[in-house]
Amino acid sequence: MQNRHPSMVTAEMLVQYYELNKQKKELEYKLNELKELFQQYFNEVVGTNTKGEITLDGYKLQRQVRKTERYNEEETVKRLEELKLIDLIQVVKKPDEKN
Repeated sequence: MQNRHPSMVTAEMLVQYYELNKQKKELEYKLNELKELFQQYFNEVVGTNTKGEITLDGYKLQRQVRKTERYNEEETVKRLEELKLIDLIQVVKKPDEKN
C-alpha cells in the first residue's frame, strides 16, 4: 500500500529547485540563441525554407523543413461522402447547444 503521508520538503530542496530552474532558463535562452544563428546560417547558405546539412568535427547539424497543409473541413467531408469514403470521416459527439 502507498504511503499517504506527504514527503518532507526541506529548504535545501527548495534552494536546489530554484537554482536548477534558473540554470534551465539560462540554457533554454542560450539554446534559442544558437538555433537562431543556425537558422540564419542555413538561410544564407541554402536559402529560406530549404533543407540543409553541415558536418563539423564529427558533429552534424541538419535543418528539416516541414510543410503543413490545411483543408476546408466542409468541402473535404462533402468530397469524401461523394467518394463513399465514409470511414475517413470522424464523427464528433458533443452536446446540442440549441436546446
